[in-house]
Amino acid sequence: MLAYFADFPFKQLATPLVLIWFMLLLLVLVSYYRRHQLFKLQLIVWLAFSASSCKPVVDQLAFPLEQPFEAFNHPKLKTQVQHIMVLGCNHSNETTLPLTSQLAPCSLARITEGIRLWRQQPSALLHFSGHLKTTQQPHTEIARQFAIAMGVSPDRIRLHTEPTNTQQEVQRLIQEIGKDPAVVVTSAMHLRRTINWFTYFGRPIESNLYAAPTHHSTASRSPWPYQLYEWLPTLNALETMYYLQYEYMALLQQRWLMTDIVQPPAMPTSVAGQP
Repeated sequence: MLAYFADFPFKQLATPLVLIWFMLLLLVLVSYYRRHQLFKLQLIVWLAFSASSCKPVVDQLAFPLEQPFEAFNHPKLKTQVQHIMVLGCNHSNETTLPLTSQLAPCSLARITEGIRLWRQQPSALLHFSGHLKTTQQPHTEIARQFAIAMGVSPDRIRLHTEPTNTQQEVQRLIQEIGKDPAVVVTSAMHLRRTINWFTYFGRPIESNLYAAPTHHSTASRSPWPYQLYEWLPTLNALETMYYLQYEYMALLQQRWLMTDIVQPPAMPTSVAGQP
């Protein structure tokens, strides 16, 4: 039954701005019906907003997701990587923009990292996956165009246009690569959830599967001490908090799904959109 709610947008509804908006609405109601409790609620709203937009607080929440995975280091590998898998993120519908501007920052970081790794092992296949229902052009096609523009050979690119979420991406990629040595590239904050799905479907990180985190929200592995000005609220910290809440909610949803899914539906075996 839990799988029925897999696509319910509760991750989007739990964003900082939405929660703050509901708290402000609650402020209005309290000011009308329970004026004597208004100060307490104002204080709670102020503290919540301050914490959500404070870099030290946000960093401490991000570290558990981002820091367990080190940057991918090719010389340490004992085997030749045969597949480089880049998970999809987002892009703009505005086709008049250059490719570097059409891609969202998360996509630009992931695809660029995938290309960097492919240049180290040009015999590997570079896989792009993910489908966005709200965009006019397939996300994988934009990724393919960017990779070719950056010098990747078209015959080394494989596209997987069917998956619409991380679970489906992992299923599809496992069906394609089997037990071959591979690298999975995604945002550092998204990597824990990705590795959980790979493990769930029989490809744990130790089985010739390597993680390549990118698009980090925290640059330092030892954040303390912070400068005084870094404790001031910023929009950048609030944006990072949005991704954090989304990812933590997604991990919670993932745990529910893993207890409910006995045999996940198989993805199609054909490779869509091959050049």
